[in-house]
Amino acid sequence: SSYRWSMQNLDWELGNMVGYTQTSGAIGADDLEIDYDLQNTVMRNGISISKPTSRRIFGDKTTWKLSLVNTQIFGDDVFIDNYTDVAFSFGTVASKNGLNWDSVRLGLTYTFANEDYDGFRLNLGYQF
Repeated sequence: SSYRWSMQNLDWELGNMVGYTQTSGAIGADDLEIDYDLQNTVMRNGISISKPTSRRIFGDKTTWKLSLVNTQIFGDDVFIDNYTDVAFSFGTVASKNGLNWDSVRLGLTYTFANEDYDGFRLNLGYQF
């Protein structure tokens, strides 16, 4: 689900997701072979804030966006079952018709988890 609204010259979005994953197979190296069968439910909840800027890239309007997303994994044991992403990005605004390849974004994400795991990612993407 995705709920969007505007307040105090900011665009807000609240998102939720529930997914189910099932993975099975075998992996091996040399004389070692491991069979696995995982079934998990994944829940993601997050909020984002964005605001238009006065800058233009390739003649297109731009925005900055700040988001906070928590992911929890239930079911079979996995090494990391709860992690949070804090992300900031800057880029162009996607077209209203969804037919143009015009939304380009550059961002940085910091991820931290419940198993003493944390890290940064540099993101570059576009919507098509």
